[in-house]
Order: sequence, then C-alpha cells, then structure tokens
Amino acid sequence: MIKQYFKQALAQLRQHPLISVISIAGTALSIFLIMLVVMLQQVKVAPFSPESNRDRFLHVHYMSINHKDWGDGTSNGPMSVRTAREVYKSLKTPEAVTIYCSMPISTPVSLPAMPAIGADVRETDDTFFKVFDFRFVSGKPYDEATFNAGTPVAVITESISRALFGSTESAGKEFLLNHAPYRVAGVVKDVSTLADASYGQVWIPFTSTDLPNDTWSDQHMGMMSVTILARNHDDFGEIRAEAKRRMSEYNSILADQGYTLIDRNRPYDQETQSISFAANLEPDLKSARRERAIIFVILLLVPAINLSSMTQSRLRQRVAEIGVR
Repeated sequence: MIKQYFKQALAQLRQHPLISVISIAGTALSIFLIMLVVMLQQVKVAPFSPESNRDRFLHVHYMSINHKDWGDGTSNGPMSVRTAREVYKSLKTPEAVTIYCSMPISTPVSLPAMPAIGADVRETDDTFFKVFDFRFVSGKPYDEATFNAGTPVAVITESISRALFGSTESAGKEFLLNHAPYRVAGVVKDVSTLADASYGQVWIPFTSTDLPNDTWSDQHMGMMSVTILARNHDDFGEIRAEAKRRMSEYNSILADQGYTLIDRNRPYDQETQSISFAANLEPDLKSARRERAIIFVILLLVPAINLSSMTQSRLRQRVAEIGVR
C-alpha cells in the first residue's frame, strides 16, 4: 500500500511538475514558519538553566516615576537599589527576591600585562544565585557576607575562564576587571543570551562598585531590576497584592518630596515580561495571544489550501481518465 502511494506521488510529479513542486514547497514553508513561530515563543517562556524556575518568576525590570511639578510627564527606566529594597526586597510572601543590574555591560577583563578581552558583566546581589540556577563547574557563588562587605569577587563563565586562565579550574585566581583586581569565586556553564534576566559572562557584587550611586530623581530611579521567586505559581496573586501595598506605603513617604512611583501593574510573569518592551507602556497579553493565534491560523491555512489544490487536480485527472463528463 505504501509503495502504491509513492508510485502515485511520483506519477503526479511527472505529470504536473511545476504545480506539484509549488504545492510541496508551500506546504513545507508553512510548516517551517509554524515551527519557527512556536520556537520563538517557547524560548521566551520555556524553562532552561539558569532560568529553570520561569513558571515561578515575577519580574520588575522597569518602572516610572512622576513629580507633582511634571504634570502628566514621567521618568521611565530601572529603579534604584533604595527603591528595590524598600518596595520589593521587603516582601514576605516570596521565596526569594534578587536585585541586579538591568543589563550586562561590556567591560574589559584581563590578566596583568596581558591584552584585555571584552566580557558582558552583570552586577548582582548574593540572592541572584538562589533565584537563578547556574551550573557551577568550579568554586561557588559569593555569599551574603561577601556581598555586604563589597569584596571584589566574581563568578565567570567557562569561556571567560579558558580565555583568561586556559582552563575552567580558576576558582581562587585573580584577574583584572576594568583594571581593578577581582578574585574568581566560581565558574559556571556558559549562559545563553536568550536568558534575558540572568545572562552575563561575569557576575560581580554591585556593592563592589559605584553602581548603586548611579541614580536620578532623588535616588528613586537607577540601574536596577528585580526578579521575584515565588514558592508556588499559586502565590502570584498574593505577591502582587503585597507588592501593591508596599508601593502604596512607600509612595506615602515620597509624597512629601512630590514623587509618585508607578508600577503599571508590575511585577509581570514570564509570559507578560517577554512581550514588555517599554517602561511606560503596560503590555497587552490578550492582544499578543490573539495575534499569535491569527498567525497560526493563517499559516495552517496555506498547507490546507495546497493539499486541497493537489486533491482537486488528481480528481480532475481521474475523471478525465474514466471519461466522465
């Protein structure tokens, strides 16, 4: 039976090669595009190390602030360490809350008297390595005492370790980061750039630099983002409610200065965060899902139309063969 199908398909190709090739190519392209759309969506929300707990993540990458003298105007971007600690680090419901630089910054790293190479450096707190599950191949992450002391230590990837020291066994060794000496605390597997919240090649305590002082709007806005690790997905509602209360309490303090922080319904879950692209715009998750559904339907219609055309062509041929009018 299968051989017969192949014979019929080959006969169809010989009789109508152009139409058959176009139909097959159109069907294959549609299937490819469907797979591509699915993959692009999956890499944004599917769990993988070091973001294996994406189903328990809530993110506050940005926020807005308004002053009574600005009218409806707002300043938008990451928050300061002070704001992150007052509003989100103080939450009691989550399992953990980490504060980290909103983006990795390309920085020269080297050994003394050796040429420097560029590395993507992200500044974090010690809780960062509890929220994100990095795979350590040597050493360990910096702890709370090291972070609080502002000790210049670093976690680096295997690639950076090999580039600097020629091996991945570099824990305890020293290197220069932007000409300042740092000691390697641990070495981790390389991280994909698709891991937006955790990606980096070198991670250091933000207490070891002047980053916390990079602020504006009277130290309420800065360079930091927050990721919250819930104990369970069912806790999202309670965490958001607690965050709203903390934001309201903090805004009552800021009122004396004329400021109001605006969260735009943050923190966002992983899916909502994946479509968020501006600090001053709240993403429309329902609209994004509807657009994806429309794209899927359109792409699914193409192979269906191709198959229908091929079936009708074969039917017309068969009718002509038996002489039916």
